[in-house]
Amino acid sequence: MGSGKEKHVLVCPLNWGLGHATRCIPLISSILSQGADVILAASGNSLALLHNEFPGLATIEFPGFSPEYPSNGNMLLNMVRLIPSFLWNVISEHRGLARIIHEKQVDIVISDNRYGVWNSKVKSILITHQLFIRSPKGWSWMNYILLLVNRFFISQFDECWIPDFPGNENLSGELSHLKPVPKNCHFIGPLSRLKAGNDSQGKKEGILVLLSGPEPQREMLERIITRQLEEMDMEALIVCGKAFSEPLTTRKSKLTILNYATSEQINEYINSCSLVICRPGYSTIMDLAIVGCKALFIPTPGQTEQEYLAEYFMMQGTVLQVKQNDVSLSENLPLAFSYKGFESLPAKNLYEKHIELLCSM
Repeated sequence: MGSGKEKHVLVCPLNWGLGHATRCIPLISSILSQGADVILAASGNSLALLHNEFPGLATIEFPGFSPEYPSNGNMLLNMVRLIPSFLWNVISEHRGLARIIHEKQVDIVISDNRYGVWNSKVKSILITHQLFIRSPKGWSWMNYILLLVNRFFISQFDECWIPDFPGNENLSGELSHLKPVPKNCHFIGPLSRLKAGNDSQGKKEGILVLLSGPEPQREMLERIITRQLEEMDMEALIVCGKAFSEPLTTRKSKLTILNYATSEQINEYINSCSLVICRPGYSTIMDLAIVGCKALFIPTPGQTEQEYLAEYFMMQGTVLQVKQNDVSLSENLPLAFSYKGFESLPAKNLYEKHIELLCSM
């Protein structure tokens, strides 16, 4: 460690889908390898997932901003309506963090997209790939306002870690790579809990469906995909992303449905399947890029980040993207297979040197 004192690191992912929690897994493993103590502070499915992955670590129920997406209606108006509760939550979690730091003697805080989780008395790290938040189409005038607000929050942290490569070969496009980038930002390479399989594992076959993200849109997509796959009489494995639930397995026709799967299971499923149907959440994209796989992207309606990333990779010829209301798997799947898919990235683990430096301070 270098300092002679065991560091106490508080890891706090946002509970908005499972991606913020899953991309913390390699960071937590790296921190533990440095001999530091890790405390998990989160809520809902995010806390449940991390507890399943690291059952020996201390956990703290630490609620954060976790809105539901509307099942219909104007997404922009809904998000505007939530601004007061978002700001109040930032203040609330900032106050709550101060109490946790005092009680647990925390030295370092790592926040994944929780803008109130910083404290001037400890080293505070923010993880985000969205330095340039995109406004909905037709509302581009909001981009500058969103930029100023985002930069204000980023400036409160000692460092901002961007889980992507710094150059032209990257996964986040304009979300992270416009100029200028704040001085406290560092590109730490993609974060994934998965590893590419051995080519000798055999031929890839079968459809894997990964469901995650905020309700009720997650459940709506589950119903759409399940019904259409049943009608097609197609074999597929569906992982529902319900970390709070028991990992039950049910069967419908030729479908196998899991409430939840571990990282090892997800790794095996992606390495062995021929195509993944999923939301284009950034953490999922990092997983697919590390393993290497073809995919069909269905963005969460109204989530501008996912809509941008889906279009970004479709324009590159990597994947097919389809709007949720336009899903027709009998037509979409043959076309999705014609795209080149993600090629497995080299596992450079650039983040490890940042973790080593952080824990030795």
